[in-house]
Amino acid sequence: MKRIIRMSLALLMPLLALMASGAAFAQELPPGPTVVSRSSLPGQTINGEFELINIMLDFDPGAATPPHTHGGPGMVTVLSQEMVFGMEGKPDMVLKSGEVYHDLPGMVHTAANKGASTSRVSYMVALPKGAALTTVVGVAEGTDLPPGPKTVYRNSLPGLTMQGEFEMINLILDFAPGSATPLHRHGGPGIVTVIEGELVFAPEGQAEIVGKPGDVYLDLPGTHHTAVNKSGAPARVSYAVLLPTGATLTTVAAASAPAPAPAQAPAPAPAPVEQPASAPTEFVGMPSTGEGDYNLVVLVALVVAAGLIFEGMSRLLRTGGIRPRD
Repeated sequence: MKRIIRMSLALLMPLLALMASGAAFAQELPPGPTVVSRSSLPGQTINGEFELINIMLDFDPGAATPPHTHGGPGMVTVLSQEMVFGMEGKPDMVLKSGEVYHDLPGMVHTAANKGASTSRVSYMVALPKGAALTTVVGVAEGTDLPPGPKTVYRNSLPGLTMQGEFEMINLILDFAPGSATPLHRHGGPGIVTVIEGELVFAPEGQAEIVGKPGDVYLDLPGTHHTAVNKSGAPARVSYAVLLPTGATLTTVAAASAPAPAPAQAPAPAPAPVEQPASAPTEFVGMPSTGEGDYNLVVLVALVVAAGLIFEGMSRLLRTGGIRPRD
């Protein structure tokens, strides 16, 4: 009978340990997004109010811009095919998918698609209030120009001010079906534009936002939120953010557990963002981890083990197996 008690205790103790560590199983996470490209322009300053703009442009074969300047610092990230950028007094730059052109205020340049397929670019710019986005220069009135690019999506976040230097960052992220971010916040204002597929954004304490191509999620500093691909098709987003010098790009909510760093896509892309080792506990829209089934199995096992112990002790008492010492 003592053998029965020993066996029951041997079963009970590991189960109690498993129950105590059950939270670790409950925090199993889905995979995060893949960083396709990361573009960066550090050391920028703007006095006064300005607007953050993110534009998706399609350049058909032969399409080009005239010589022009922009009113604020910006970056052009090539999303597909290749583009040729020309600057006064410098050789042309041929950039392929994932590569970036840094565009400083007053810099005269052109952009052209000299290939046989349509090229798409993501252009982000911090435009001071009252400044012109684009100014054409050196083109006589009546000059024949090639067709220009087509604006596919245009989203903006106005009314911003920044103290000191900041870094401009443009991330292109792919969300496979079922992939998600944890509950997190960012250190600077940003714009998330859905380029392809469908993504569900869930700001903490607010209703979910279902974003489809062209839709935008405006991300203000300190706002906790999640993003998840609940559909059966891949989704792609452009995330344009302004990060003050010294600030952390992504901070996971305290209740969350870190997830593996996102996989890097096989493309000529810069290093991944100081990333949401981006990720943690279950949130609205995240696939179930099976926590309920796990707890039920452990509970049943505990009841069985306790029953065995009680039965063994009762039998010993009935048969006189335990006697007090003289």
